Amino acid sequence: MRGYWAFVYEEDGQYWGLFPELKGCYSAADDMTGLAANLIEALGLWVESRESANARIPAPRRLPEVLRMKVEAGKPQAVQFVPLLPPPDRARQVAMSVDERKLEIIDEAAERLGQSRSAFMVNASLAAAASLGGATGKARRRARPSERKRA
Repeated sequence: MRGYWAFVYEEDGQYWGLFPELKGCYSAADDMTGLAANLIEALGLWVESRESANARIPAPRRLPEVLRMKVEAGKPQAVQFVPLLPPPDRARQVAMSVDERKLEIIDEAAERLGQSRSAFMVNASLAAAASLGGATGKARRRARPSERKRA
């Protein structure tokens, strides 16, 4: 899976991350789960803006190369792989059953973040998938050919 490494920092309970090889690509959040989702979105938007401007997008570097990079923010407290996901093309409605108490917890968290239940569940799922290394080979094989090239 194509993606880039982000340097992660924590300061006064706020989390933020930047991509040392992608100038101007960064994000922040109140917690690590939110940061993971925000970094996925920031990366996608950064690449999309570069593509629309016909600008060069650097090839992802291997972790040892990235760790040798110097950034103004200093040495990161953590490093996280962020997958470059294909842009969404259409929404698909899904039905699922969730325990009532768990649903209350999800709804409270979504409200605190100003998100819909669906957006919160998708962002949390993407953050969890990113922490596991992203899409599996099975999911990649099901992707359309145009999506395989971008990912």
